[in-house]
Amino acid sequence: MSPNDKPQTQTSGSPEPLKDWQLRFLARNQLPATYWAKAVVDYAPLITSLVQRLVKEDIPWILGINGCQGSGKSTLADFARSIMVHEHQLSTVVLSLDDFYLTQQQRSDLAKTRHPLLARRGVPGTHDIDLALTTLRKLMRMNQTAEAVSIPRFNKLHDDRNSKGEEIQAPPRLIIFEGWCMGATPQTAQQLIEPINALEEELDSDGIWRRYVNDQLAGDYQRLFAQVDEWAMLQAPSFDCVFQWRLEQEEKLIHAHNLLNEPAPAVPMSELDVRDFVAYFQRITEHCLATLPPHIDHLYLLNQQRDIQGYQQSDIDLSARNESQ
Repeated sequence: MSPNDKPQTQTSGSPEPLKDWQLRFLARNQLPATYWAKAVVDYAPLITSLVQRLVKEDIPWILGINGCQGSGKSTLADFARSIMVHEHQLSTVVLSLDDFYLTQQQRSDLAKTRHPLLARRGVPGTHDIDLALTTLRKLMRMNQTAEAVSIPRFNKLHDDRNSKGEEIQAPPRLIIFEGWCMGATPQTAQQLIEPINALEEELDSDGIWRRYVNDQLAGDYQRLFAQVDEWAMLQAPSFDCVFQWRLEQEEKLIHAHNLLNEPAPAVPMSELDVRDFVAYFQRITEHCLATLPPHIDHLYLLNQQRDIQGYQQSDIDLSARNESQ
């Protein structure tokens, strides 16, 4: 959909016009009205599963969403939140791993002490996982503490964390945590030896950067991922799609920024910038595509146009959660 297109008040073939909250969702995500009816069908098993779990649980349920850049993770998270809040009256909070990036200054310091490639946000090691775990813990305890929780928000166009976060006042029943490497597992030392692309070959020829990233992924990231109760994945057909999807995402970011009439951001990424940027994510993205699907509760198979071509659902094992309570 072009930036000038606006969602209509009625989906094709739908007997009823869309409600205001549905229209707001479409506008936020720059989507045509036809998206809504399709999403309701595509994500019905996921929504049904979540509602069934939330009825049984007396502590917040955590849904993790994995998907490569531009696959639609944030859109799915917002869709699920909208449905939960407006149709089921279940308070829902959405967290993005992106919002826990280290600040620009912190990454600059990390680049000086560890490796220059760590100045660029994205890979494990460039997030504040302690902050993510603390935020998640506070949200989980809101029923007991009755205290508001501030969650950070990251401005990608400015490449830095916003000075003020978002205040959450009501205890959530559902916490959705989405991120491009959510659920990822570390690789073996042998897998790290050969560079996977020109970035690694030219700028990480000794493997210091990718070993550091892998070590970070093997550490506190696994503690974070272990908090998730239920997993969904938007599986791209291959890494080749990521460049075009991320380029479209950049265009949406600029349009959303312009709608807010915010001060001029840093220069947005060009096509060449985007191509260079996605190279940072290739190793872990391909590893996720190869290893995660058997462990996912709700697996959505996408085609190159990001349309859902298949869905696989597995039984959710609650034994680990039950044992920990």
